[in-house]
Amino acid sequence: TDGVRGKVGSHPMTVDFASRLAGATSSVLAPQGGTVVVGKDTRISGYMFESALEAAFVASGLNVILLGPFPTPAISFTTKDCNANFGIVISASHNSYEYNGIKILNNLGEKIDTRLEIDIEKKLSEEPITQTADTIGSATRKPNARENYMNFISSIFNQSRPLKNMKVVVDCSHGAAYKIAPRTLSLLGADVIPIGTSPNGYNINLNCGSTNIDTIAKTVPALSADLGIALDGDADRVILIGPKGNVIEGDQILYIL
Repeated sequence: TDGVRGKVGSHPMTVDFASRLAGATSSVLAPQGGTVVVGKDTRISGYMFESALEAAFVASGLNVILLGPFPTPAISFTTKDCNANFGIVISASHNSYEYNGIKILNNLGEKIDTRLEIDIEKKLSEEPITQTADTIGSATRKPNARENYMNFISSIFNQSRPLKNMKVVVDCSHGAAYKIAPRTLSLLGADVIPIGTSPNGYNINLNCGSTNIDTIAKTVPALSADLGIALDGDADRVILIGPKGNVIEGDQILYIL
């Protein structure tokens, strides 16, 4: 597991630690100020940690771009696309709502290296540097971030609509991809049947998605679909289901690619 993860309310997943982590990360990755992109999945505690990180980053003099619920791969893309100093993913991936985590990405949207992790860890014990009213940062939403990412995915296929005439069931696990995955698949030409798209903060990964494929494995053949796509809560892992409800194994996917 990259970054920190745990049960909400226990170390390290507390508001106090999240604030200190934001201050330490700012001093290492953006000591002269700059921009940070922050995205999350749909678990209820994500709003709390988003607010804590936002406040600490702004107090450190950083400008914060808030993406709201957004898939981890899309946060990675947006971090690089916005020329941000670094990115933050608030998610506990395939775990249930009681857990959460914070992952730090570099300016290319990739995992930060071990040396930087050690530097940040050292800064955690130091008092964070806070700015004055003249030098604090700001926080904004990026309303076109979803469209930018979908257009990027579409551009990979040269707008060729490779899924045209295919019926595709996608299970979004009531997670971060509940809006973007169905719309992206439609953009690629598919007739999309979305499930797991009603997040309430507590049902992420609950009896759905890539951690529980029973529903989608039954749904695909029942609806005579060509393909099933089961995502986890932050949409960084996938299980593919064939027309008969069979799991398409990883080595088969690699062969197709």
